Amino acid sequence: MEKDGINIAVIITIFIGVLVGLVLLPTTAQYVGITSNTIVQNSTSGQGTTYTAPTWAEGGTTIDLVGQELLSTPIVRNSTTDGIVFAAANYTIAEGISATTGLKSIQFTSNNASLDGLTLNISYEYGADGYIDNGGGRAIAGLIPLFFALAIALIMLIPTARSKVLEMIGK
Repeated sequence: MEKDGINIAVIITIFIGVLVGLVLLPTTAQYVGITSNTIVQNSTSGQGTTYTAPTWAEGGTTIDLVGQELLSTPIVRNSTTDGIVFAAANYTIAEGISATTGLKSIQFTSNNASLDGLTLNISYEYGADGYIDNGGGRAIAGLIPLFFALAIALIMLIPTARSKVLEMIGK
């Protein structure tokens, strides 16, 4: 059954293709944003996420911080109202493999017994889990939603254009 040169089956195929594309496009675009944007963990005295420093040990006890990629120099403060900034010699913050999850994470290690059990505010910039650390990869990932939207448009246009071309050449 045809109406104006377009088969009903073609219309149904276009409808389903566009519907599926429009359902998947926002999720895809959101994930691309998460994997290519940085997040600032800004913990000032009395605000933000607090961590309890692990007990100092010779081998180094670590705790996992939020994030996967460490992108700035962290600042560690005492969470009390005085907000004393601790010297970097008292701790190490680096990327490593988490002992609890087995995934790459940012880890805090105490290098000094004076931090044992203190509640700390740690400020740093990080890439969330799944962060694309290569600049070229982030640029290409940004193109994915654009090409996805273009593919949805092509799903709508090609069958219609094909039937119109066939109509014009007399088939």
